[in-house]
Amino acid sequence: MFKEEKIYYKKAFFYALLCAAAIFLPLIAFDKGYFLFYGDYNAQQIPFYKVTADAIKSGNFFWDWYTDLGTNFIGSYTFYTLGSPFFWLTVPFPTAISQFLMGPLMILKFACASLFSFTYIRRFTKTPDYALIGGLLYAFSGFSSYNVFFNHFHEAIVFFPLLLIGLEELVVNKRKGVFALVVAANALINYFFFIGSAIFVIIYFFVRTIDEKFEVDLKTFFTIVFEAVLGVAIAGILFIPSIAMVLENPRSTNMLTGWDLVFYSNYQRYGLIFQSLFFPPDIAARQNFFPQTGARWSSVAAYLPLFSMAGVLTFLKNAKKHWLKVLLPLCFLFMLIPGFNSMFSLFNDNYYTRWLYMPVLLCCLATVLALERKDYDLKYGLKWCTFAVVLISLVTILPSKEEKEIVLDDGTKSKSTVEVIGQLVNEAPAVYISIAVAIGMIIACYILIKKRKKNPFNKQFISTATSFTLIACVISSGYTIIYGRAIGPYNDEYSSALYADLEFEDEEFFRVEAIGDTNNANMFWDLYGFRSFHSLVPKGTFDMYDLVGFDRSVNSDSDTIDYMELRSLSSLKYVVVSDLKLKYADNKKVIDNLKGFEKVDYQNGYTIFENKNFVPMGFSYDYYLDIDTFTKKTNTQKDNLLLKGAYIPLDLQEKYSDILKPLHKSQYSNISDIATSADTANLRENKVESFNVGKNSFTATTNYDSDRLVVFTIPYDSGWKTKINGEDAEIDVINGGFIGIRVPKGQNTLEFSYVSPGFWIGLISTGAGLIILLIYILIWKATRKQKPNKYAHLYDRDIMRKVHAHDSYIKQMSKYIYSSKDKSDFLPLSEIDEKVNWNEINEKIQNTFEENGFTFEDKMEQAQKIIDEINKKEDSNE
Repeated sequence: MFKEEKIYYKKAFFYALLCAAAIFLPLIAFDKGYFLFYGDYNAQQIPFYKVTADAIKSGNFFWDWYTDLGTNFIGSYTFYTLGSPFFWLTVPFPTAISQFLMGPLMILKFACASLFSFTYIRRFTKTPDYALIGGLLYAFSGFSSYNVFFNHFHEAIVFFPLLLIGLEELVVNKRKGVFALVVAANALINYFFFIGSAIFVIIYFFVRTIDEKFEVDLKTFFTIVFEAVLGVAIAGILFIPSIAMVLENPRSTNMLTGWDLVFYSNYQRYGLIFQSLFFPPDIAARQNFFPQTGARWSSVAAYLPLFSMAGVLTFLKNAKKHWLKVLLPLCFLFMLIPGFNSMFSLFNDNYYTRWLYMPVLLCCLATVLALERKDYDLKYGLKWCTFAVVLISLVTILPSKEEKEIVLDDGTKSKSTVEVIGQLVNEAPAVYISIAVAIGMIIACYILIKKRKKNPFNKQFISTATSFTLIACVISSGYTIIYGRAIGPYNDEYSSALYADLEFEDEEFFRVEAIGDTNNANMFWDLYGFRSFHSLVPKGTFDMYDLVGFDRSVNSDSDTIDYMELRSLSSLKYVVVSDLKLKYADNKKVIDNLKGFEKVDYQNGYTIFENKNFVPMGFSYDYYLDIDTFTKKTNTQKDNLLLKGAYIPLDLQEKYSDILKPLHKSQYSNISDIATSADTANLRENKVESFNVGKNSFTATTNYDSDRLVVFTIPYDSGWKTKINGEDAEIDVINGGFIGIRVPKGQNTLEFSYVSPGFWIGLISTGAGLIILLIYILIWKATRKQKPNKYAHLYDRDIMRKVHAHDSYIKQMSKYIYSSKDKSDFLPLSEIDEKVNWNEINEKIQNTFEENGFTFEDKMEQAQKIIDEINKKEDSNE
């Protein structure tokens, strides 16, 4: 690689590193060493890093006891942490300080995103200077800053450019193996985003064939397919178990149908989409301009700092026969049509635009290509950006009707509907700041364009453009990230959850719940929890909640008052409440209604309540429920009934009919606090003798005087296997989704072990894939006719300008001519002029220069320098 090129790779990394540091380090200092944000970042990303590292270090590779009621570790955490190389950087450190690494890792992610996107964009630019600007725009795009909320999204942002680079290298430069490796990397990092990326790359591939440099014959096509499949196979160790779990997740099977594939039922989404192109992003959960979109957490953000869509619109207007002119409009069309938008999430009916980082990369490329062309007037695109900003800003002054209480002349009060201004938007200060930032960027971009003049390759202009971009990245992303931190938790409130040192002198298995505290707080405390905020838990968990009428989407936050009996059934023994949370009215209401709980302790700012209706893990039933009668009961009564009898599917009722009796009809209406106490006491009497949690396993001992149905409130999953006294036994699904097993009378030892479904197939796939890849590369290197061109990525570069052999040749020839003793050996200039048509040659040279993107003025400047140098040598010789 050219020495000058290497410098730009360093710049792409370190410029972004410094910009990100300028944004994050003050916030890290404010939060006393760790980066806090708000919402999902605090509730999921930080505790997930800790629980994942703990699981790996303890050897619990398959089943995690700390997430919800228990979960498939690989299937649940590949989406968040397991495939992330940034997460693995934290593993060597003690898990107690993992939260302190989140901020520095986020800074590193921005730097890597800039580096890898620069590497891709550099393939298509004439100079590395503009590719550097493109890399910065991608790293600090609206999509990146918006999705700080979802820390694990940045892995996909960082590694996606490598996927396109691998494809380009395979097709254009015939380099084998790279595409397979980057496919494997993307599939390992996050299977959800990889599926969307794979769909996008297929579209990208077919559109790229418009470019004559992207030649694809049948052999190349099948090589691409082979390497793609090979890459997925290499990722099998995580990819296959994850897909196996996702296919069982109810959230993955809800698909768009009918007119919902064509039009958004919520018309405000169209406004939100256009706003995302021209304004810094709203933060997740807060739609400021269009608050009724139903698109919170949907990642609708595609803004580019400084340039917005000015470069993109200019490029689309002026470019001719360019593949980007086809692909970018296609992407915009996909954003506007629900069916196309949802194909990147396999047509899931949740509104997500989490694929926008892909077209954002292409928008960055289009922007820098427009900057490089002197005949492209960026004022055209900037004019339309200005129009869009003004138009969307008018939303803030549109009138709306609102019912208000007014005082009449006689002093009486009455309600009246009045027209008000500015009530169509939320978070009014944030809206106006967003407008100010967007307008400020337009003004800065206009100033920059004025400086551009005729020569886009002028070093002074490039330096100015880079400086403007760096400042714009800090301001644009800084606004979004600081806004997100501003609405986040108070430092002392979050710290109390992080560092609460709660001790329970209780040897039996139990679960805890933190009321009003951050979600997943039990993960910080190394305690088994009842509630979790996690998108991917076993199908058995979803089915159990569905049975009692609770719609679990991403949070097991069932109503504390109405579902208290469910908590008893699930071995919830303690509720803890922070003093800092007692000031909130909703928390006080919950505490006042903790049926069956009593205060037992106070530790480190936390009040601890014990559940007197606690049911130990592992118990047996005497009765079973009639399905029809159970189904007719209200949702808030169903968990009461599960304390009385087992809910057994029809196909299993015969199996247990000899050991269970049908619940008496009178008991279906016997729902009271007294009945709950009696029912839980009965289950405690029928508990197993012992229950112990192991690594990816648990054991229990029983000693009943007759055969019994024993139920464990652990979600059923096909990965569970069991033995009774060393003999294989069958596991059944009881109470909608819990593990149930028929246990013979007498003394028994039950051994349950768990392996993530698909793990062994995935492990074999990865091993075989790596071996095949190695053989494939060795065969290619042994049989290839020529080595790949290491400068092939420099499509439009004037290679001869910097080839040292070329420079040496010119110098040697100049020295020979001007140091010759007999200059008559060479033709007189006048005779040359007579034999050569200089005007014709000059025209050809100029056309060649312009076709390759270099102005004739640039070449004349270089030529003049050479002439001046020659003249100096000639003068010295004389």
